[in-house]
This record gives sequence, C-alpha cells and structure tokens, in this order.
Amino acid sequence: MKPLKVGVLGGTFDPVHNGHVFVAEYVLQELGLDRVYLVTAKSPPHKSHFIADAEFRHAMVEEAIKGKPRLLASRLELDREGKSYTVDTLRQLKEELPPGTELYMITSVEYLRPEPAESESGPAGKHLHWLGNWEGVDELFRLCRIVVTPRRHMDAALAREWAALLPAADIIVVDLPSPPVSSLMVKRHLKHGIPIHDLVPPAVEAWIKRTGLYTADGSSADLAHLEQFAPSTETYSTERTLSPTSN
Repeated sequence: MKPLKVGVLGGTFDPVHNGHVFVAEYVLQELGLDRVYLVTAKSPPHKSHFIADAEFRHAMVEEAIKGKPRLLASRLELDREGKSYTVDTLRQLKEELPPGTELYMITSVEYLRPEPAESESGPAGKHLHWLGNWEGVDELFRLCRIVVTPRRHMDAALAREWAALLPAADIIVVDLPSPPVSSLMVKRHLKHGIPIHDLVPPAVEAWIKRTGLYTADGSSADLAHLEQFAPSTETYSTERTLSPTSN
C-alpha cells in the first residue's frame, strides 16, 4: 500500500479567501496528495494587529471547503493548551496518522526570504518570519517536506534561490500563479463597502454578511453579538484533532 500523502496548510485565515483554497487545491493536484488540512492558527506570534476570534476564523474555513472532500478543516491548535508551534502540529500529525504517512507543509515563499522586512524584525533584529528561525526547525525538517509557493513579486526562481540557503530542508517549489487576493484586501473592501464576491468563496461571503464580522467599527463585530453565530461542536467534527499553526 502506498503511503498516505498529506498536505498541511496553516494560517490565520482572517478571513480565509479564494487564494487559500486555490493554493490548497493546486498543490493537492500537482503533488498527488491524498488530502490537505487547512489548519487555523490560534494566536500567531508574528501577528501584532487585530485578529478576529479564532473560532470565527475557523468557522469560515469550514464554510470555504464545503463540497471539497479532499480539503479538511483542522482545529488542532485551537484545542491545544498553551503556546503552539508548527513543529508541535507536525509531530502530533505523525503520531496520529497511519505509519509511513508523508507530510507536506505548504507555505509561502516569503518565509524563505533571508533578510527581514522592517516589520518582521524581532528582538536584536532577529528575522521572525524566516523558516530557519522557527521553533524546533531541525525536527520540523525531519518531519515533513516543505512546499513553497510564489507570492506577488517573489517568484519561483527567487524561491529556489532562497531554498538553497536551507540545505537541511527538503523543499519543493511549486510554480503556481500568485493569487491576486489577500485577507487584508478582503477587509479593506468590506470597510469601504466594495463587493467581495470575487475574493472569497460564496459561503464565506454569506457568513461574513450574516454575522457582521469585520464591519463594526471598521474591524470586527462585537464577540458577544457574534456568539449567536458560533457553530456547534458538531460543526467542527471534521478532523477535530488536527491543525498547523503559528510558527
């Protein structure tokens, strides 16, 4: 029997948009994966701006992948106590999935960029985003193959150049068209009353309109108001034990 090939696409998903779904489906087909988990980050350490409540971000992921049986929503990090890192998620997946399962962590080329943008510098100038500085990176490289996709001006050629700086990692560069959408773009459209039907899946657009998320005070509706829209535990039953994370 061939080993199971599982993709892991983690993110804040604030909100999930067509680009996330496109990348998941493209990589799934290109690499012949059996499934891809979209895993919702609880509280990413590299995000300093406002982030919508994790349960609502995850609810939108559930909406986005309805009718796509090979894409699965995962809430592993949401259910894990304390701080969580990508390596924790990959370790748990290795333990819970069938023996011999091959993991493919899907990420953007920006995490291979060796020099930080001004907003990405941490204490003592440490590059917060760079994959080489992630928590438990040596173990992470042993647990999975890294699938890197282009983004904006950072193309596949640049990704391969940067990948060479991490020889310990097994990096696959998938040269796909960079989706012209971002979560920030979606929120800006909502703030200014611009339609978002071409940026997010229809079910996500309907969920945002129904709840008022991202519209109150230009950021997000009050959580007390949103509680009435919170999915039940049963809604989250699909692979409740799985989700990567925040690196």
